Amino acid sequence: MSARRATLGAVALAVITGHVGVLHAQGRARPTPQATAYLPVTDAAYADLDALITSGFVTEPMVGERPYSRAAIRRFVAEAERRFATVSPPARAREALTRLRARVGAPVSDERGTSGAAPFLGRTPVAATLAATTSENRAMISGTRDDRIDAVVNPMLQRAQGRVLLDAATAAAEAGAFVERGHLAAEVSGRAYGGTPHTGGATGAVDLLTGYARAVAGPWALDVGRVPRVTGFGIHGGAMLSDNARALDLVQLRQERPVRLPGPFRHLGSWQASAYLADLGHDRDQPGSALLHMRLSARPTRHVEVGVSYLNQHGGRNAPPSLQWQRLLDIFLFAASGDDYEITDKVAAVDLRVALPALRTALYANFLTTDDRGRFSQPAGGYWEDAIWLVGAERVGLGPDARVDLRLEARHTGPRPHTHAQYSSGMTVDGLVLGDALGPSSSGITVQGDFTGAAARWRVELSSERYVGDLFHAADQPGGDEWNWDWFRLADNPDEARQRVLVNYLRFRGWRGYETSLRGGVERVTGFGYTTRGPRWGLLAQMTVRALP
Repeated sequence: MSARRATLGAVALAVITGHVGVLHAQGRARPTPQATAYLPVTDAAYADLDALITSGFVTEPMVGERPYSRAAIRRFVAEAERRFATVSPPARAREALTRLRARVGAPVSDERGTSGAAPFLGRTPVAATLAATTSENRAMISGTRDDRIDAVVNPMLQRAQGRVLLDAATAAAEAGAFVERGHLAAEVSGRAYGGTPHTGGATGAVDLLTGYARAVAGPWALDVGRVPRVTGFGIHGGAMLSDNARALDLVQLRQERPVRLPGPFRHLGSWQASAYLADLGHDRDQPGSALLHMRLSARPTRHVEVGVSYLNQHGGRNAPPSLQWQRLLDIFLFAASGDDYEITDKVAAVDLRVALPALRTALYANFLTTDDRGRFSQPAGGYWEDAIWLVGAERVGLGPDARVDLRLEARHTGPRPHTHAQYSSGMTVDGLVLGDALGPSSSGITVQGDFTGAAARWRVELSSERYVGDLFHAADQPGGDEWNWDWFRLADNPDEARQRVLVNYLRFRGWRGYETSLRGGVERVTGFGYTTRGPRWGLLAQMTVRALP
């Protein structure tokens, strides 16, 4: 793709924002934040935080930048407490704040932190899971003859930060610990699982969920190791990075908190920048390929948040031949030779969220494209066939004591946004899609409803999804110029349709600090594997018990 000006502008803004953020922090003599571990993106506490954000009780965080550190959530708790002192919040909001405070500790007035501070040792939730499932994976295809993607889709069992649930009875246990000392922090957590799939033969593994070290200085944080990363505004993240796949092995520089530009530029609102370089591992067609991701989030007003992201996959064995300097030029959208941009795979995304705190409502859209078709001379291609759209709305605080939250979300994915021919494994890690979990050639709609009581939360999720089984080929049209090409249908296969109901019961910290989750689901699939067979049925019964810190 060749969206050169937009991407270079985003990079320049990220650098400028970080520079002036340091100056601004120094000019106001802000205390240096203490380094703390991240709160996992799959933690149930984020539902409470989302309710406080959408209701307007918490305004600091960039919603499209997750996970948050424990120190950041303490600041959010402190902000909500200040607002609660001036209004009478509903019971739901008060209880959410109490649970967040218990999860990360009480806010502290001085986050200065020193290298000589005594270390704080903590542990991540200790969890045990039992699950019985029967739900088949959909083999991933890109919808084109020329591209493919190394991944499978199973919406009922995935979207859990890479945690594996087998198509069988599964037993799993996970635990971890973290240490925080002044400007430094580290965390490690792992998971062991095993089971006997219906196809026969016992299987299991031990996975590293997270394992990283952090250093915080001023508004900046440096992360090294296996770090979770989610961007966007959807139920499971955005189109570029979701909670579907495991955490990435990366080196990351990000702003620990949003900053304001100094002087007359302060009216431009809050800004937050991040960049990382990740290793995608060896279970792919191009082993050892790397992923560069840069994102700039901005909130020009209290009610509007915009995120601009750029992602670039490059290098690795079997990748297109190139020299290091050529790859570097191509990463920043300068062609290495002529107009050839084929030695890396590039993706750009723009996210928008509009909040209406008075109505306790938010509207959002996430857009991703992998090819602008010659500066969008073929807009239908760059905006549709090569694109992902995820749009939604959330409404929180309905009913007595504001205990009901609703969310509606729709998505469309074209045949090629997750992959290009030169990187045929696509934007995946360990067989799971990094971005929107439905994968190519798909569409869907989800309705989610929560009822949160003082002691427990009920969640019901209804989804209807369709996967296009047709096979396409991209080719030039007769007598056209370079960009006069389009998709041609090679095979008209049946579509695969999935309808799914998931119900989750979460008992908050109860007897001796344990949190219990019961999850059940049923899924009806027609046209499975793009054939006329069916329907097929998938079932899920899962219980997880967590001992919280």
